[in-house]
Order: sequence, then structure tokens, then C-alpha cells
Amino acid sequence: MDLIAPTEMVYAGSPRYILHFVLDYLALIDSQGAEKYRKRIDSFLGQDADWENPAAMMDPAPSISLSYRIDELRRGSRLMWTRHLILRRDVSEV
Repeated sequence: MDLIAPTEMVYAGSPRYILHFVLDYLALIDSQGAEKYRKRIDSFLGQDADWENPAAMMDPAPSISLSYRIDELRRGSRLMWTRHLILRRDVSEV
């Protein structure tokens, strides 16, 4: 019998939901820019199953965490936030 605490996690979910939430927010300020970043980020997210692989908890080989996609996703996220902060500053100065 396996006893697993209800709060125990053996894998992390895909970041798709939170990134799309942020993109939806950014679209309120800059819809064209948000769509550009959505396409870029989605291309690096791939399938949710890639992120939700419980085997990666015990063996790093199947983990997506060291792939080039993660580096590109980080870069894309940073660019997206930088653009948001610049646009937000420009809007607040009006």
C-alpha cells in the first residue's frame, strides 16, 4: 500500500497556464506584442506531457529542465516582462 501525503508532489505541472495568464494580461496593454510572444513561448513549451513526466523526479535524463527549450523559454519570458515594464511605464506617464 502506497501512502502518499496529499501535499506531496512528484512532478511539476506545465508552466503553460501561468504563462498564458501573463500573456492575456500583457494583451490588455499591447495585443500585437502579446501575440508575438505567445507564438514564441508556445513553440518552446511543446506538449504538457513533456513537463509532467513523473519519471524525471527520480532520473534527470527524461527531464525537460536542461533542454535548449528551457533556455529559450526563459529568454522569451524575460523579453516579454521587459517589454511589459517599458509599456507600463509609458502608459503611466501619460
